[in-house]
Amino acid sequence: MKKMVVGAIALISLNATAQDTYQQVYSLFQANCTVGCHGNGGTSGNLDLYGGGDAAVVYDNIVGINPVNPTALSKGYKRIYPGHPEKSFLLRKCSYNAWDDYYPIEVAEGNSMPDGQPVLEKEEVELIRQWILFGAKETGQAVDPQLLYDYYHVNGKPRQATPPAPAEGEGFQLRMGPFFLAPQQEVEYFKKQDISLFADSVAVGKLETWFNDESHHFIIYKFIDGTDADYPAGMRNINDPEGSSLGVNNMVATWQDAFAYNLPGNTAFRWKGDQVLDMNYHIVNYDEDSIIAAESYTNVYTAVPDTNKIEMFSVLIPINGVEFILGTGDYGQDLIIPNDGVDHTFTYRFGFPFYPQAPTWHIWSLQGHTHARGKDFDLYKSTANGEKGEQFYEGFYNRDYSFNQGFYDWEHPAVRIFDPLYEVSIQTGIIMEATYQNFTVDTLWWGNTTQDEMMLFYVQYTQEALPDTASSVNEHTNPVSFISFPNPLRESTQIFVTLPASDRIQLDVFNMAGEKITTLANAQFGAGQHRFEFSSKELNLAQGIYLARLNTSQGTQSIRMTVVD
Repeated sequence: MKKMVVGAIALISLNATAQDTYQQVYSLFQANCTVGCHGNGGTSGNLDLYGGGDAAVVYDNIVGINPVNPTALSKGYKRIYPGHPEKSFLLRKCSYNAWDDYYPIEVAEGNSMPDGQPVLEKEEVELIRQWILFGAKETGQAVDPQLLYDYYHVNGKPRQATPPAPAEGEGFQLRMGPFFLAPQQEVEYFKKQDISLFADSVAVGKLETWFNDESHHFIIYKFIDGTDADYPAGMRNINDPEGSSLGVNNMVATWQDAFAYNLPGNTAFRWKGDQVLDMNYHIVNYDEDSIIAAESYTNVYTAVPDTNKIEMFSVLIPINGVEFILGTGDYGQDLIIPNDGVDHTFTYRFGFPFYPQAPTWHIWSLQGHTHARGKDFDLYKSTANGEKGEQFYEGFYNRDYSFNQGFYDWEHPAVRIFDPLYEVSIQTGIIMEATYQNFTVDTLWWGNTTQDEMMLFYVQYTQEALPDTASSVNEHTNPVSFISFPNPLRESTQIFVTLPASDRIQLDVFNMAGEKITTLANAQFGAGQHRFEFSSKELNLAQGIYLARLNTSQGTQSIRMTVVD
């Protein structure tokens, strides 16, 4: 593969932004790969990237085609594997550590490309990856090449570091992204993921995630058997006709903050060896100037199924969920919030009193969910006549549900873990209640963006009681409490840090470009609660999102603080 002297900007210029992404990738191959190695004088690896000058011929030569290299073939790679950059041998051959160290090649897989010549520009390799990530389609624009050039050369924020994957034999790592967001852009994508396990089935006992601070949520679903065939490979925008897979999938786990779900020792998620997942990532670039690379990593810890393991189930329950299940309505239809600045409380019962065979849930994990106008979210057992019974979830609790902080934090809602598990009859059901206050210029309805609203909760449960020896450990619990109030803020907010024992507090505030604004604390403090004031007025800060980052011996935590006029 020979490298011709072609400038990156000339290859992917503003003039090319309306061109099909594959045509741009094809042009890259023509400019860098077809003299001597892969066409016009050579077909190394039986790979023709010239195709007689016909882009369609080259497309058929690479997309979904097995590589000749036996080592790459044994790993399940394709030359180009739509939706799967990690399984695309051509991308691995073109990658290098200074661009992204996630795609190493072995000696047995041959030399990197271009062989013996300068590497491709970062934005050029990225163009190939984005094309693959969005399904390696022959037509259509997967990404604006100018956005890629600007990310690498003008105003891109640093990427997060790749976390270590599980040790060999203990599990595997999933990656979604990176995909790129312009300043102030909000997106939500689904991505079908074929995990191709070398076993008939596995038990998943632990899931841990890492993703951008700007994330709104990250969710993993399992496709119901056979339904994945109706959805294309690669990233799917939730607003596309085939975007969301809700209704043909089962939720596995959801995160608004990155942490590890470590299931009770005698429970597990059960996945088939040919399980197809659907990953869902919703993220907002709050920055006014910088481009961000959005990506998530998930470590999946697996074991050979133990027949004594009790299966853990997960489900998302929205307002009007019963109507949706019965086909008499759609979820969210009753969530209508007038723009009058007055509190509006919605109460909804999820249950099947007409169905005596309705199961009993043994609940392990819970969390509520609204968007920015939410002021509270509570859950109760329903009585037989549909009234509120015992309350078992209070939205005013802090993120790890260790104390009542006196307010509802919609961006970091409480995650409650029950030990022992909490028993609820789904025949009588669960009542959820949420309060909203709308100061916008419009009535708010159910919708997918953070400018719309939602009312739902996530729950993980077993269908049978656990033995008395069961214990659950949720590794996101940090004994150090860290909150701010009020948030959003106009002039100042109070940040409260509660220490279980004497410790050193390092408390800094950053803007969304990663620049440190101020240090609020850097000293040893005793056990108990400590209060620090963050004044946007004194610092003359513009409205926007700022990150308060706390470091103690227990680890690092972050809070997003929104400054408004």
